[in-house]
Amino acid sequence: MNKINAQKFFPGRHLLFEVMAVQALLAGVVSAGQPAANLLENGSFELGLHNNWSHPYFDQTPLSVTDDTTATQGKRSLKLKCSTYNRRAVTIMKYKPVKAEEGDVFTFAADFKADGEKAKVNRLAISSDWHRISFKVPQKDGMAVLALDLSGAEHFWIDGATLSCGAEPLDFTPAAQVEMGLYSEIPGNIFSENEPVLIHLQAVSYGKNVNIKPELAIMDYFGKRVLSKTPDISLAKGESNDVKLEIPLDLFGAFRAELREKTGGPVMAEMVFTRMRSFKNAEHRAQSPACGHY
Repeated sequence: MNKINAQKFFPGRHLLFEVMAVQALLAGVVSAGQPAANLLENGSFELGLHNNWSHPYFDQTPLSVTDDTTATQGKRSLKLKCSTYNRRAVTIMKYKPVKAEEGDVFTFAADFKADGEKAKVNRLAISSDWHRISFKVPQKDGMAVLALDLSGAEHFWIDGATLSCGAEPLDFTPAAQVEMGLYSEIPGNIFSENEPVLIHLQAVSYGKNVNIKPELAIMDYFGKRVLSKTPDISLAKGESNDVKLEIPLDLFGAFRAELREKTGGPVMAEMVFTRMRSFKNAEHRAQSPACGHY
């Protein structure tokens, strides 16, 4: 199993989140597009739990891992540990809001299994065997907001997720032939001056073996481009690739990393990070609010 590092959420980040998903409303919206399309990015979780997903993180135990030993799509599935919220054993996941027109009907479908006899997903019973379930996604204020309420088991596995505009659930198809995401291994994405700024770029190709040259642009607080990188990445069909990029940054402040499939293309993933003066010591860093202690 590969642990996926949970990150602090800041508005606009399309990566791993560890806060309540109501903040995902700040992350932007996606357009419904064609009714038959899968609107849910990274639905096979080959890139772990990011690209527009959010969920709570209530303790120091890693909440999510990818499990390479079981999957219905691709090479891995997402494994979630049930947490505790308001004294109730539950894990709530949300996907970023989808813009909805009046009369639109949205349907979610995914493969689930769990290790508890009373396991439920949005009150729908699941078992220890993979089983595909679906349900309608409600609208509010012109947005369709997908929320998953997982309860009744210690661990849940999810794979092959789809979100579509239509009354019928979809079999799994990827949202795009190439999907990408960003994350860092530093708590809160806060780098100090005495350590390198390392950003991981993950990518997967579902259709065929391809070579890509994405653009990673670093923007400062005022939206000015500070620098950019365009790495060459080879992707084998169905295999995710994790590329560690060192950003030669000598400035301090808040920055946004914007990932595009090619130079000048639309932003596919974002990540907010900070570079600051050095902490006095490890204890000082651990006590910083940005590193998870409130």
